Amino acid sequence: MSEEKKETNEASDQFSYYLPPEYEVDSAATNNIVLTHKEQTYILFINPFEPDASKVIYESTLEGYDSPEVDETFSKDGEFGYVIIDRLDDEKEEFYEITVGVGGVKMTTVTDPDNMEKSADTMMEIVSSVEVQGEEG
Repeated sequence: MSEEKKETNEASDQFSYYLPPEYEVDSAATNNIVLTHKEQTYILFINPFEPDASKVIYESTLEGYDSPEVDETFSKDGEFGYVIIDRLDDEKEEFYEITVGVGGVKMTTVTDPDNMEKSADTMMEIVSSVEVQGEEG
């Protein structure tokens, strides 16, 4: 995973964030942005009232899982981050729901095993880049 924070290159009224090349904004609401990349959908959620060190979004997200396959957390430079990966029940194909977050920002997608690591890395780049308007970050 990249250590260097990506420069923001996309903005809404509420916040700015890094949008990787080939990613498109499908829709945007006050605290949610739906992105797509090669037919894969990503949902970015921002709670501007939760600081980077907050565990509130992580804890509420974790409550939605019985026992995820991956539940990793980290703290660095005053930020609390996490990765949660859970296998979805589908008899035909193997899919995973990935959620990554830092403080009050989280991003979720569904992907196949071959794309999990790349998806998680890109999602963390996006989540880590979010700057709420009016804050320095």
